Order: sequence, then structure tokens, then C-alpha cells
Amino acid sequence: MGTGHMVTGWDVAAEVVDRPALRDVIDGSARQPLTLLVAQAGAGKTVLLSQWARQHPELGFVWLDIDPRDNEAAHLARRIVAQLDTISEDTAHLALLAESARRSLGAPFLDALVEQLRGLGPSAIVFDDLHLLSNRALIDDVMSLVDRLPEQVRLIIATRVDLPLGWVRRRLRGDVAELRTADLAFDTADAAALLGAIAGRPISERNVELLVARTEGWAAGLQLAGLTLRNRDDDDEFVGQFGGTDRLVTDYLGEEVLNAQSGERRTRLLLASALDEVNADLLTTITGDGELRPFLEDVERESLFLVPLDSRRERFRFHHLFRDLLRYRLRAEAPDVERSLLRRAAHWHLERDETDRAVEYLLRARDWEAALDVIRTRGAEIYERSEMREVIRWIGELPPRIVPERIDITLLLGVLRSLEGQLPVADGLLRQVIVNPQATAGQRMVAETILAARAQWSAHPEVSAEMARRAIAHLEGQPDVTPPDILGLTDRDSLMTLALLSEGRSCFLDGRPQQARRWLEKALASEGSRFVPWRVSTLGSLALIHAWLGRTTAAEELADEAIILAEESGLGEHPTTADAHLARALDAAERAETHRAADALREGITLADSNGRIQLLWIGHVIQARLQELNGDAAATPPLATPPGPPPALVRDRMFAARARARRLTRESDHATTETVDGGDGPAVRFERAATALTRLRPDAARPIVLAATSAHAPDAVIESVEGRILRAWLAELEGRTAASEAHLRAALELASGEQLIDPFLRAGPVVTNLLRRLPGPRDAHAQRILDCANDLIAAPSTAIAEPLTQRELEILALLPTRATNTELAERFFVSVNTIKTHTVHIYRKLDVPNRSAAILRAREVGLLP
Repeated sequence: MGTGHMVTGWDVAAEVVDRPALRDVIDGSARQPLTLLVAQAGAGKTVLLSQWARQHPELGFVWLDIDPRDNEAAHLARRIVAQLDTISEDTAHLALLAESARRSLGAPFLDALVEQLRGLGPSAIVFDDLHLLSNRALIDDVMSLVDRLPEQVRLIIATRVDLPLGWVRRRLRGDVAELRTADLAFDTADAAALLGAIAGRPISERNVELLVARTEGWAAGLQLAGLTLRNRDDDDEFVGQFGGTDRLVTDYLGEEVLNAQSGERRTRLLLASALDEVNADLLTTITGDGELRPFLEDVERESLFLVPLDSRRERFRFHHLFRDLLRYRLRAEAPDVERSLLRRAAHWHLERDETDRAVEYLLRARDWEAALDVIRTRGAEIYERSEMREVIRWIGELPPRIVPERIDITLLLGVLRSLEGQLPVADGLLRQVIVNPQATAGQRMVAETILAARAQWSAHPEVSAEMARRAIAHLEGQPDVTPPDILGLTDRDSLMTLALLSEGRSCFLDGRPQQARRWLEKALASEGSRFVPWRVSTLGSLALIHAWLGRTTAAEELADEAIILAEESGLGEHPTTADAHLARALDAAERAETHRAADALREGITLADSNGRIQLLWIGHVIQARLQELNGDAAATPPLATPPGPPPALVRDRMFAARARARRLTRESDHATTETVDGGDGPAVRFERAATALTRLRPDAARPIVLAATSAHAPDAVIESVEGRILRAWLAELEGRTAASEAHLRAALELASGEQLIDPFLRAGPVVTNLLRRLPGPRDAHAQRILDCANDLIAAPSTAIAEPLTQRELEILALLPTRATNTELAERFFVSVNTIKTHTVHIYRKLDVPNRSAAILRAREVGLLP
């Protein structure tokens, strides 16, 4: 197995000074999940790890050199996946989960990562320079891996500072092996080899001992001493004058190293230090020199602290200590040069569409206006990559005096916070713009439209609908107003499409899908829908509405169009595709294709969660609840916590209906004749109210309820039409009108067959499927499919247990008396041990028992076991 990482040791010690005793310490820690290297800069941590890695080609490595950008959770998650992809297969699902990372990596990502690691051979995860990670939530995520790593995977951390990570508890458990500054310090023998290799000649034992004493074995100090000795004739004089440690040593020896360079090379080193990452073409561009590849190759070969960043040795960075020294000298000798270099570097990166690196350079150059201009004009790329948090960080680096005074910056921040799902902060910023008397009409127009676009994030879609209508009115009533360009998203056409889309989404979430459909069709036909993210969003939302109404054919076509367009445009993992994936999930659930539904649901939930679309999470929640009713393997559907806040109206309708259905199918309602089905007057509740009345076998009382339920639906609501026919068939059967019952049932089948709807019949329950089973005449494929699915829905005996067991749970229950272990059960069913544990927990909960023995007894009592 390959190492899967790039060895970036800057010190020639990596090549000529082997330190087997230290490598043995790391080797000996293989029985411990965590190895910790804590030492100052330049102590040789990375060098040692690189040496150790080269000695273990049998290991797979997930190697991350942490940099400040990794404090954004999604950025760190993407890097972890990219490294894991070099040693593991099928990481696509992890890549998708990476996009859902917010403040932390998130439980879904960590769970999937641990599961992926279980499939690896012997491996190591290395976090180098972990001290650069200041996001405490991410640090906690990293440390949580220690307690969850598979036995064959170990975690290695290199850091300059002791982070507050609970080492004491792990030390007491013997879970951590440690190397610290004293362990990494060079002794006389290793120092002699290092100094001789760098200086190009042997150094006397006395001088080696003096240098070790004065540097306290500090690797960087010794290397700098070796570089100085390379250009000295009198070793004794230099060593006699040498003294100090850390910063003083670095400054002194750095000056010695720099002074030993030719004037041209020294100048190039100073100019190159302005860059975070160096390559020959970029360096040529900013300096105006000729071909500089040989210069970089020479600097690396001569151990002037240049770190290669790729296997082809085309991209480099300076060691941080040496870079800081060079930058200090550059600013002292040419104060204005660095800013000029940074601007040129930014332009070079912009020409290559590397917006993030360009903005970083402009901010370092303190060219605030140029940075803001790039953010505004290149913002569409940022939105499409879902990297709004990175832009928010950039704006946070602007001088504090600038932001409050600038309406355009306040508006930009409001747009970014809104797209990121940070509604309270976004609302405050956008309302500041609306009420500011100095804001232009165009700025207010943008703020109003963005405020309206929060339907999928807000618990109050009716407010979003009102604001969307207001935005539409202002756009139509003020044709001469030109809105400012914010992130490439706010021209008049784009704002109109966004407002129409927002109105449609708001109506849908408020339980008015027919009205929502009309607004979304207007949005799709508008000029602004040519902007790909808006078109993908609109297609996905339309697909979700069609699926909700039971128009599964149209839903499938629209969802496919949205996802294909997104993938072709590089937006395949963007949150705007969440609607389309949820539409696929709902479409598959209505067709009782539970595994396909679970796969689509997993993607939809992940994408919706990636930027906090809580209302879509509620839709995913209700889809999952139904999947777990449909005899699907509970482990095949993603674990989903209840979303925060109240559910939208259309979700409440189905949630109340699901609770009523559970009571009805376990026949609890037979014993409570005065019970009513609560939850408003949505279509799902109306159906359950009628079905509950019919279940009580009182046709006179049921008739008005059934007629009320079946007369309220819209003509394009296919599910409601099918359910209406089912209810009338059921009522006719109770009233002894067999011919009418059969006619209504055939009509329901005909309507359902066109969309391949299965679930409405299953939701109705065994009474209706038995009517279908007894229906005279030949049975077509669709009717047979309904009956096959009904046969798979194995419920417990009447009133024996409140919640029926799934087919897989019944299969596992049947083997519990054999006393098979979880491992044996996992092998039999070709699943993980954790999946078996999940199933048994569900079995115990449904049987209301504490353990296996009690479960066996209870199952025998209720007839689930012989």
C-alpha cells in the first residue's frame, strides 16, 4: 500500500542523519492509538515523521500539513477525503458529507470516516502543525477520532504547543506515546553528522559539542550553523562568537546565511519570501527576472529551507522561520516592494481563476478596495463552491473602521450570511441597509429580495412569502433602478427569478403546493433562470412539489434535469441540488423503492444540512419516517435527528397523519371511539381522519368524514385523488355496495398505475390491500406489485406491540434464541457489527424489554417466536 502523502522535510537531516532511536519510539507506539510530537519550531518533527514514513511503505498514510485555511471545517474535510482517496476506494459519499461540515466536521462525516477507516489495512493519520488549527470544534473532532479508530489505524499529531486536549486522561489509560523537545534534541553524534553534511567537511568534536550546548540540540539552529560554516574558513572563531537560542539564533545565523549569498540570489530570496507558495512562473512574473526554475532547484538542493509541495518539485514554500526572517529583511530594506509583489501575485492568480489565493494576497497588501472588487465580481464562483464562510473571514480581516461606514460592505455581508443560513445575523445586516437613509434604491432592492429568499431556512414561510411579493412589486414598479452587483447574483433578472423562486418555496412549505407550482413555473420561465444555480434550484423545487403531489413521472424528469445540469456545471455537490435529491427520495418512496429512496435521501439531507436549510431537513425527516415504516432496513436510511425549530405546515400534516396511522394500524383506535385525529386540515390528516372512522366499522359515522376528505383535493394532486378513490372503495365495502367498491378501487389503481404509485395503498393498510387481493378479474403488474409490497409489511399481532418489527428485525429476532454473537450475526447478514447492534436496540425498544433473554420471552408471548 502506498504512503498517500507528500514528504516535505526541509532539513538535509531527512537524507543524511538517520535517528533510529526516535523511529523506534514511534514504532513502539503501534499499540497506542495516539502518538504525540510536541516541540518548538525547527525541532525536526516533520523530518522525523518523514524518515519514519519512508521506513514503512506497507502503511497507508492520510497526511495533512495543517494551514490556517483548515479552520474552515469543509476545507479540512475536503482535504481529509482527498488524502484518504489515495489509499481507499469509494470515497464519493465522504466527499458529499464533507460539504455539510459547518463549525465542526459533524457527526455524519466522522461516523462515515470511521467506517471508511475500518476497511483499510494498517494505516496512519498524520496531522502536522496542528497548532495552526484554532477552531476548537475541529480540534475536538480530531481528538474524538482517538477513541473511535479501528485497531489497525493510528493517529499521529505534530504540534508546536500543548493544546488543551485532555492528555492526562489518555496518559492514565496508556493511550498516548509522546516525543517532546528534549527527545528531539540532537546529541553530539547526530549533530556531527548533520553539521558535516551541510558544511561539506568534518567539524571538530569540540566545536560540535559547543554548538550542541549553545543550541541545546535545536535542529534549526544546528542547520543554520552548518550553512554558516560552509562559507567560513575559521570554524573556531565562528563557534566562539556564537551564542543564544531560538529567535536570536535564527536572526544571527539567518544574517550570516543571507550575507553569504550573492547579491542576485539574496535579492531573489527576499522577493520570493513575499509568496506563501512559490513556483517558477509566478516568481518570474512578480520579479521580472528570467527563467527561475534553476534558482529554486539550487536553493532546495543547498538546504536553504525550501519545502517541496508536490512530487514533481514544481511548487515550494519556505520554512516558516526562514520565511519570517526574509520578510522581515524585505520590509526593512524595501518597505513598499512587498505590497507591489503581492498585487502582482494576486493578478497572476486571478488570471488562473484562483480567486481565494488572489484575495489573500490583496488583503496582505492592504489593498482593501481591490480585494472587495474581486469578491464582488468573482463572487458567483464562491457561491457555486459554497465557500461563503471563507469570504466572511476575508471581510473580517478588513480594518474595523471600514465596515460599519460602508453600506456596500454591510449589504455584502448580509448576502453572504443569508446564503450561509445565518439568519439572525443576516436579517440584522439586511434590515440595516433597508432603513439606512443613505442606501440607494438598488441596495434596498437587493436587501429585500435576499430577505425574501430565506424560506428554506426560516420557520415562518408566510413571512418569506410576504417579503417575496413585496420584492416582486418593487422590481416591477421601479424599472429604472439598477441594483449593485453583489457576488454576481443581483442583476434585475437574477433578483426577479430569486423572488419568484422564494414565493414558490414559501407557498409550498406553507402547505399550498398548487400555488407554489405556479410561482416556480414563472421563475423557470424568467430571464434570470439562465443563471445555473437559480435554474437548478427552481427545477429541484418544482420536482419536489410534483413528488409531493404524486406526479412522480414529472418529478423524476425535473429532478434528473436539475442534477444533470448541476453536475455538468460543477455544482453536483452544491446545496442548491438538495431539493432535487429529496424529490428523488420522495418519488422512490411513493413507488415503494426503499433502497433507492434511502440513497437519494442521504444525499438530500447532507446537502440541505451543509448550509442549514432546516425546512428541507424537516421534509427529509418525514420521508425517512415513512421509509422506516415501509419494511425497509432501518440501517439503510441515514440516522437523522429531529431538526431544530417547528416543522413547516406541510410536514406537520404528514407527521400528525403518521401518528394517527400508527394508532390505526395497531388498532388502538378501536378502544377509543371518541378519539379524533388532530393536526389541522391538511390532505394527509384528512385521509387518516376518514380511515380511522372506517376502521371503527361504523359506516354512518364514517360517510360524512369520507365525503369531506374526498371532495377537497385539487385535480393535479394525484396522491389525493388516489386516496380519495381508496376511501370511497372502503366505505362502499362497509355499506355492502360491492360493485361500487370494486369500481372505485379500479379507478384508484388506474390513477396510481400512471405514476407507479404504491405507497397510498400501503398507507391505507391491510383492509384495502385485502380488497385489492379479492378484486375479480386479471391482476396487472402494478396491482401485483402493491400486493407483493403489502406482503412484506409484516406487523405484530393485534395490539401485542405498539410498533411493528421490520422484516430484517424479524429475521434477527428469529436467531436470538440460538445465542449467536453479534459478530456471527453480522457475518450471516453481510453487515457490520454496529448495524446488528442498531437492529437489536430497535428490537428491544419495540418489545419494551431490556436485554436478549427478555426479548426472546416477550417475542414468544406475542407470537413472534414459536
